[in-house]
Amino acid sequence: MGATRGKRLFDGTLLTVRYFFDAIDTALWRSLLYRGLDFEGDIEKYPEYLDEAFQTGKELAEALD
Repeated sequence: MGATRGKRLFDGTLLTVRYFFDAIDTALWRSLLYRGLDFEGDIEKYPEYLDEAFQTGKELAEALD
């Protein structure tokens, strides 16, 4: 659990994704990074995360349309 509280928790992942997207000549559009979602069902404690993910999915679909 302690690892989920680090200030640079997502740095490695984001760097990897950015390098991958650079290799396929595209850019990271948006990232949704949430701490404290370690176990099944944890997302249910944060309905605002689900709302944000839903809205972001809608925006992506509209941008691709």
